[in-house]
Amino acid sequence: MGGSAHTLIALLALFQIQYSAFQHPAQVTIAGYTGDAMEPFLTHDGRWLLFNNRNDPGVDTNLHYAEKIDGLHFAYRGEIPGVNTSALQAVPSLSCGGELYFVSTRSYAQTFSTLYRARFAGGSATGIELVPGISRRTPGWVNFDAEVSADGETL
Repeated sequence: MGGSAHTLIALLALFQIQYSAFQHPAQVTIAGYTGDAMEPFLTHDGRWLLFNNRNDPGVDTNLHYAEKIDGLHFAYRGEIPGVNTSALQAVPSLSCGGELYFVSTRSYAQTFSTLYRARFAGGSATGIELVPGISRRTPGWVNFDAEVSADGETL
């Protein structure tokens, strides 16, 4: 085997070790919520479950949140105040420092950008702004499904 094959095997082994926790999926209950919970993100402290409702052209896709009760049980708290518009909002993630990142098509026609950030505290989002330096600013190119690292340094 060549060096690159050994490297690939080592990386795959590392991946399996790091992500072995994903081998036993379990159902999560969101008390008080009956819709679709898509693109879920569990905050690093385990307190909040962030998600969007159904991604469907006929549905207003917005960001929602639920608070941990215990184990795999969460209490639905509603849509995240301050972040939703009539455009699509989806794929939330949160750094340990409280920076919320998400996808939104709210200004795509003007900016060709889809990644936003805001401050998240107490279940609300404030200071919403585009994430600079990501978009190619070319019609038809979009950035979806991004996640911020725990330390907020990597997207």
